[in-house]
This record gives sequence, C-alpha cells and structure tokens, in this order.
Amino acid sequence: MRTLTARPALRWLVPLAVLLVVLATFLATTRANAKAPLPQISAQDLLVKVSESKVDGLSGTVVQNADLGIPAIPGGSDSPGGKLTSLLSGSHTMRVWYGAPDQARVAVNDQYAETDVVTNGTDVWTYDSRKKTATKTTLPARDEAGAGERKAPRARRRRRRRPRRRSWPS
Repeated sequence: MRTLTARPALRWLVPLAVLLVVLATFLATTRANAKAPLPQISAQDLLVKVSESKVDGLSGTVVQNADLGIPAIPGGSDSPGGKLTSLLSGSHTMRVWYGAPDQARVAVNDQYAETDVVTNGTDVWTYDSRKKTATKTTLPARDEAGAGERKAPRARRRRRRRPRRRSWPS
C-alpha cells in the first residue's frame, strides 16, 4: 500500500488496464461480422434436402398440449394403457433421443415422476420412477428383410430392492 501512496500515478494503472481490456473486447466484437445471409430456398427444395439427408442421431424436447374437449378418460395412469391415454389431455413434456432404428429413448416427464422407454435391438426397457419398477420386454428377432417370427413378447418385472433392516443383538 505504501507504493500506491508514494506514487499516485500507479493508482491509475488498474483502471487503465480494465479500460484497455474493455476497449479491445469492443473492437474485436464489432469486427466479427457474420458472413452474407444464407441463399433463398423454397419450401419444396428444403423438404427434398431434408428427406435426402442422413441423420446419425438426434435428440430434442417435445412439448404437447392437448385439449380435445372430452372428459377425463377413466383408468388413470395405474392401468396398462393409462400412460398413453393420459397424453390425450393436458400438457406434457417428452424428451426424445434417437441413435439408430433400433436405438431410441423417450422420457415422458410427469409431475415429480418420469416414465422412460428405452429400446436397444430386441430389448425394450420401460422404467416408471413413481412406482420404482423396470420392465424388460424382449422382441422377436427379425431377419434381414424385416420379417421374422411373430411371438408374443415376454416381459419380466424387476423391482428395486429395499435394504433389509438389521437388528443388532442386545
């Protein structure tokens, strides 16, 4: 501190350095202009380009609002088809991930819960965070042409194990 009081010119060194940094940042941002605007393209040409493109994977969020003017559908989310029928009314947010035709994930967000459906080849996992259950379904194998045996998928339910309570000897 004694140096700053002995030489008052050094007090101005820090504010001057800050001012120079701000000025350099301003000059750098004003020189960084975007390139020329994108060329005009018709909607039909855009759709053709999208249909011909190859997508390795994608992810996104889907927000769905449904108001069909019908009363609430009975059954709720406890019935097997309840999760799907609940999408017919109200507002829902879903997150989607796609990696390949046999690799995808959909997460349906609910209030304080989430339902996930994950597919990886012939395995389809469904997880319900509210009930803390996971269900695995194995789809039948298909040959190269997409045809194959059509058997009913088998499902296994797995429940999350709760830790045992241990009683200590007294």
